[in-house]
Amino acid sequence: MVQNRFIIFGGTGDLTYRKLLPAFYNLFVSKKLTKQDEILIIGRRDWTKTDYIRKMEPWVKGFARFKVEEDKFLEFIQQIQYLKMNLSALDDYAILKDYVSKSEAQVHVCYMAVSPQFFDPIVEGIHQINLFNVRLVMEKPFGTDLLSATKLQRKVTRYFDEENIYRIDHYLGKDMVRNILTIRCENPIFDAVWNNRYIDHVNIFALEQVGVENRGSYYDKAGALRDMAQNHLLQLLSIVAVDNPHDLHTLSLQQSVVLHSLKLLEDSMIMGQYRGYLDEKDIDPKSQTETFARFSVGVETSRFQGVPFHIITGKEMMYRDTAIQIVFKSPYSGQKPNVLTIQVQPKEGVEISFNIKTPGKSDEISEATMDFCQNCQMQNRINTPEAYEWMLMSIMQEDGSWFSHWDQIVTSWKFMDELIRKKPKSILYEKNSLGPEGGLTSEIVECIEKPFICKI
Repeated sequence: MVQNRFIIFGGTGDLTYRKLLPAFYNLFVSKKLTKQDEILIIGRRDWTKTDYIRKMEPWVKGFARFKVEEDKFLEFIQQIQYLKMNLSALDDYAILKDYVSKSEAQVHVCYMAVSPQFFDPIVEGIHQINLFNVRLVMEKPFGTDLLSATKLQRKVTRYFDEENIYRIDHYLGKDMVRNILTIRCENPIFDAVWNNRYIDHVNIFALEQVGVENRGSYYDKAGALRDMAQNHLLQLLSIVAVDNPHDLHTLSLQQSVVLHSLKLLEDSMIMGQYRGYLDEKDIDPKSQTETFARFSVGVETSRFQGVPFHIITGKEMMYRDTAIQIVFKSPYSGQKPNVLTIQVQPKEGVEISFNIKTPGKSDEISEATMDFCQNCQMQNRINTPEAYEWMLMSIMQEDGSWFSHWDQIVTSWKFMDELIRKKPKSILYEKNSLGPEGGLTSEIVECIEKPFICKI
C-alpha cells in the first residue's frame, strides 16, 4: 500500500519543476520521503512517464540542494508516475479514479500547483470520484481581495474541512523565518525586551533586482501590495508581533489577532512604478500598477502599541534582500540604537549591533556587531531544508502550524482592501535604484550593504 500519494495538479508547470520536484528529491535523499510514497503528476501534455522524466531531470539537477547522483536519481524516479488529464473536464477525473483504484493509499495529498481558475473543477473532480483521506494544498495568494477569497473559500469548504486545507506561503517555510520564534523564545535577552517599552520601530523589507519577467498578465492585476505585501510581508509581521511565541499550537490564532489589530499610519504610503514597466509583455500601456510599495502600520496590541512597523517591497531595485530589522530605543539622544537584524534571503543569518567604548578613546562611543551567518558554510547550506521541503514535511505530519488559516486570510484581506483603496498614485523610479524618493531609508541601505563577518 502507498503511504502518502502526492497528486500534483499542474505537474508540468514552473512551480513543480523549480520548487516541488527538487524538494521531493531532497526529501528522498534525506530519507524523509520513503519508497512507500508516490508522486503522481497530472498534466495536459500527451506524454509518457519516460517523456516526463526526461523533461524534469535538468530541473532537479539544477535546483536540488543535494548533488544529483545517477543511482539515487534512478531510485527517486521510481516514485513518480504520470497521468494525462484535462483539469477542466470533469469526465477526465475518471482517469484518476481508475488509477487510484488499482493501488490504495493511506493519504492523498492533492497539490494544486495551478492558477486559481482551475481550483473549482479540481475540487469538484476530487469530490466526484470520492477520493478519501485528502489533504488539499493550495498556493497563496488566496483570492485577489476579500470578496474573491470568500467565494473561493465557499467553493473549497463545500467538500473539505478547514483542518484538511493547507494554504502555502513559502516564506513561512524559510528557515530564518522559522528562526524568528526560536531567537525570541530561547534567548531571554531578547524575549524580555520584545515590547513597546524597548522597541522603537520595525523594518520588514523584501527587495528584488528583477522585474515582472514572464508574469506580466498576473502582476498587472496584483501589483506589489497584493503580490508581496498581503501575500508574504504581513505574515512576517504577524510572526514578529505574536504575543506568546512559545505556543505553536495557537500560532495561527495569535497571528490573526495581530492582523486584526493593524492600523494604517497616516501619510505613510509611497507607491512607485519602475521606468519601462509599461513596455513589459502583457502590461496595460496605461497601467498605474505599483511595482514598489512602502507603508507603515501600528499594531494595536498591549505589547506593541505605539511601535510603527515599516513594510517595504519593490522590483527592479538596486539590491536583492529580504530582512527584518528590530530597532531598539536609544537611551541617549544621538546614540546609535541597538539593532537586531534577521536576514531571510539571499543572506541567511542574524546580526546584533551594540555600542562600545572606542578603543584608545576615553570618551567616544562606537558601534560594534556580532553575527551568525547560516549559509556561509557549505555544510549548513546542504543540511538546511529548503522552504518547500519544510512545507511538504509538515503536510505529511499533519502539522498546520505554519500554514495560513482562513481567519488569517480574512483579516489580512480586510486590511489590504482598505489600504489599496487609499493608495496614492505611483511615482516613476529608475531601474537599479533605491526606488521612489523616501522609499528606502539610509538605515535600511546600511543594513543591506553591511556584509556578514563571514562572507558567503
